[in-house]
Amino acid sequence: MSLSEQKQLKNPLALIRKNMKKEFRTSIISIILIILVCLFDIEDKRLLTYVMSLIVIGVFIIGYYYLKFREFYKEIEKPNYSTFQSLLELNYKMKYYTDLYVSHYIACVPVIFCEILLYYQFGKTFSSFSIWTFVLTLSITLILTYFFAKWWFNHYYGKYIAQISNLLKEIKHPYKDI
Repeated sequence: MSLSEQKQLKNPLALIRKNMKKEFRTSIISIILIILVCLFDIEDKRLLTYVMSLIVIGVFIIGYYYLKFREFYKEIEKPNYSTFQSLLELNYKMKYYTDLYVSHYIACVPVIFCEILLYYQFGKTFSSFSIWTFVLTLSITLILTYFFAKWWFNHYYGKYIAQISNLLKEIKHPYKDI
């Protein structure tokens, strides 16, 4: 791999690292704000217990995935991608962590489901529980979550992963003629 190709690779990797750090900070701030809103807004102690339990479960889910993402963050900190084989490994890891990122959002679906269920069971807005309203709300929430997650990933990571994949396609395999 030439020196110019290595420089082309470093820029998207640096931007991925920067965005990973930004996303981690945003998540921490979001979790703190959610906890504070729940503590000051929910008066029913039983509901507060349920909601805080779900938040703790959500934090454990997010924490598990963030520990996995941290491994990738550390790996791309000081890239040493001078061989074609190391580039193939990077490409494989990016695909793996992309799938892991998607599963991170999927793992949060049960928590979202339970939060919506609690809202309908204890909410002040609705006096009677309507299964169709619940299903509609859950469906809209999940669809919006899916599209938001897809946009978020493409905006913060997808375009840089595409740049790296395109660079890999441009580089000729050293054993191509064998």
